[in-house]
Amino acid sequence: MIVYDVEPLTQELADECMDILIANNEETGIIEGEPANPAWDELLAIAQSLLFYTMRNEGILVGMCVFMTGVWSHHKHLIAATQLTLYVKPEYRTKSIRFLNYMDEDMKERGVNVSRMVFKE
Repeated sequence: MIVYDVEPLTQELADECMDILIANNEETGIIEGEPANPAWDELLAIAQSLLFYTMRNEGILVGMCVFMTGVWSHHKHLIAATQLTLYVKPEYRTKSIRFLNYMDEDMKERGVNVSRMVFKE
């Protein structure tokens, strides 16, 4: 069964998601040949500003999406969420719309007014 959730970023979760980040980098990496090398120390330091969404099948991480949240620079009375990364294993992509809907509804409940996402073909 697929479960969508928001999890706190911990070192354990960072370690668990490396396989997904490597696959993401191989499929969509901006700098060809450059291995995935997340800035975990910096991300852990700002973990309270992150929404770390997970998609799990029987407890196994099969997708993730991370947003950084904060005051929107264009309108200080609004909260914005900017996507840092999104990846779903190919065999689970048919479930991606539900994942996106889950994230959208969760952000609305958290008071996020503006969300920005990037997709690469």
